[in-house]
Amino acid sequence: MSTNRLVERSHLVYSVIMCGRFMVSDPNRISEELLGTDDGVQFETRYNIAPGHTIPVALRRIDASLTLTNMRWGLIPRWSKDQNLGYRLINARVETVSSKRAFRDSLHHRRCIVPADGFYEWRRRPSGKQPYLCRLTGSLPFGFAGLWDRWTEPNGTVLKTFTILTTSANALIRPIHSRMPVILDRSQREEWLGVGDPLDTLARVSKPHPALAMETFPITTFVNNADNDSLQCLEPLETDRNQTIF
Repeated sequence: MSTNRLVERSHLVYSVIMCGRFMVSDPNRISEELLGTDDGVQFETRYNIAPGHTIPVALRRIDASLTLTNMRWGLIPRWSKDQNLGYRLINARVETVSSKRAFRDSLHHRRCIVPADGFYEWRRRPSGKQPYLCRLTGSLPFGFAGLWDRWTEPNGTVLKTFTILTTSANALIRPIHSRMPVILDRSQREEWLGVGDPLDTLARVSKPHPALAMETFPITTFVNNADNDSLQCLEPLETDRNQTIF
């Protein structure tokens, strides 16, 4: 099955899971925020990153600096016999991540930061699912708390994959979805990639990001198609003044 077919299938089956799509709309700003420089970093502008897509993910070097490594979204545990398992492991719940076999070793040894400056969620309505763009106020860049692993294909090729941690939604996101990704501020990113006790670290960083520091608004259904990857994904939905989106 092709990657595009798997991405499509993944969204159809797991679209109720948070987080299922996100974006990197300002690569230079993101790299400067995460790495402290925009020199030599080749982020791509991506408006519609979906499960199965490959993007740069931030890891800690031995000298404590950050580096970027390309990884595919959808964690495949190293012991898995089936790479398609990754399309069921795009997210990891903070409440159970330490007890799940697929995630617990990565929680202790392979934490990462997934760069972004916005994510999408779909709210169920009688007329269908309404997509929303969710981001920090001022379109500030941020990082999701992530885990990663290495999986070896039968031909010996090593595939690096990641998952995004989710927590309960804050007051802003809750009317749209009950879950939201774990968003890390600068100090939390340092701690997440540090060498402290992983369970203590998880408890400190896994609280919902403050609602007052975020914004969200409905957008057109152009983003629904994972093949659509342009600025049009961010186009606000025009609504009648007398119509409520909630």
